[in-house]
Order: sequence, then C-alpha cells, then structure tokens
Amino acid sequence: MDLLTSFLALCVFCTLGPAHSGQLVQAAPVTDRLQTMITAIEPSFSKGLIHLSNLFDFVMNYDENISNGRTDDENETLPIQTTLQSASISLNTTENISSLHLKMYEENLLSLSTDISEKENQLQDETTELERLTISVDKWQSEAEKLRQEIAELDAKVKDADQRASQSHGRAQRKRKNRWKWITATVFTAGLASPGLIINEKDIKKLKRDRDAWYAQANERRKTLEVAENNHRDIIDRQQATEQSIRKTRTSLSSARTTLEELRKQYSVLSNLGAQLFMVSNSNN
Repeated sequence: MDLLTSFLALCVFCTLGPAHSGQLVQAAPVTDRLQTMITAIEPSFSKGLIHLSNLFDFVMNYDENISNGRTDDENETLPIQTTLQSASISLNTTENISSLHLKMYEENLLSLSTDISEKENQLQDETTELERLTISVDKWQSEAEKLRQEIAELDAKVKDADQRASQSHGRAQRKRKNRWKWITATVFTAGLASPGLIINEKDIKKLKRDRDAWYAQANERRKTLEVAENNHRDIIDRQQATEQSIRKTRTSLSSARTTLEELRKQYSVLSNLGAQLFMVSNSNN
C-alpha cells in the first residue's frame, strides 16, 4: 500500500472513530465497563489523531512540492513515513487495548448469561415449590377444620352426657330420699318398685363411660389438631418466604436481562469499532 492510500485509510478511521466514540458514550452513559474502556483507549487514540493531523500536513506539503515540480526526494517522504509509523503504532496500541476489553465483555456476557440461566431455573424450582406448599396449606387447613368440627361434636356429646348423668343422678337422689315410699311400694308390689333405682344407676355408669370415652377422643383430637395447626403455620411461613424469594428472583432476573441486553448493544458497537481499528492497524503493517 502506498503512502497516499495508507493516509486515506487512516483518515477514514479518523472520521469513523469520533462518531463511534459518540455512539459508545450514548449507549450507556453510566456504565462503568464502557467508561473504563473509553478511558483506556483514549491516550493512544488521541496520539493517533495527533499523528494523523501531522501526517495530513506533511502529505499536503509533499503534494504541493510535487505540483511545483520539485524532485521526489527521499528526505521529502521521510517525515511522512515516520509520522505514519507513529500513527500506526498508536492505533495498534488502541486496537490491542480494545481487543482486551472486548474479551472482558465476552466473559461478562457469558457469565451474565449463565447467571440468568441459573436464575430462571431457580425461579422454576421456587414456583414449583410454591405450588406444592399451596397444596399443603390447603390440606392442613382442611384437616384442622375437620378436627375442630370433630372436637366440637365430641365436646357436645360430653356435655350432653354430663347433663343426662346429672339428671339421672338427681332422680336417684330423690328416690333415695323417699325410701319409705319405696319400702311401701315394695311391700304392696312384691318388690317391683326397687329396680327403678338400679336402672338409674346403670344409666349413670353408662353415661359416665361414654362421657369419658368421648372426652378422651376429644383430647386426642386436640393433640392432633395442635400438630395440624403447627404444620399449617410452618407451611404458611415457608410459603411466604418462597413468595418473597420469588419476587426477589424475578426482580434480579429482570435486572440481569436488562443488563445483558445493554451489554449486547455495547458489545455490538465496540466490536464494530474494534474491527475498524484492526483493519486500519493492519493496513499499515
């Protein structure tokens, strides 16, 4: 490649470089990674622009001398060659730095993509767990309500048995107080009146047995109910914790996706700039 062609190639880069630099700043004005890269390439890129400006002056003087019929002396082209080499070195440095940062971008993109994939799996697992917990909450709530109903029925039976036993006991007491009537009745009825007292005593004993059995069953239900209520509360706590975790995961996932999209846009712009730097740098080797 002759000197003029090389110079034109560098001028193309000079024209494109600032434009793309503006795009980079607009792409993410608050992104540290992007600002870090711009800061890193700025010194060598600025030197390259200075060399290009000097090169432009040297080439214009050279063309003017040729037009005026001056001899094409090697000393005339030496400043051009030196400046062109300096510009090439600066731009090569810029290209190398941009390549390093692009590699870092690629690593960040890969890491962020992996993180998003893991968060998506986590969200799926948490959603499945929440569904399972919701079913368990309904199950234990239904079980607790069933036990409360059974306890209420047993308590009612115990209360009824106590009342009936109390009534039977009262009747028996009244019969005991009227013993003379029982004796008279026994004499005139040949003992047919005495079984009434015995029947009341049997009723009372049966009622007490039933009451004790129902009372014991109610207590067993209360113990089971306590377990059911504890399980219900525990699962509700886990359900709420899972719901909170899902909200955090969704927020984190949304933020990660936004960051990934922004990184992809920046990477696309930086890749184009890196390709141009590579093209210009290699065109002068």
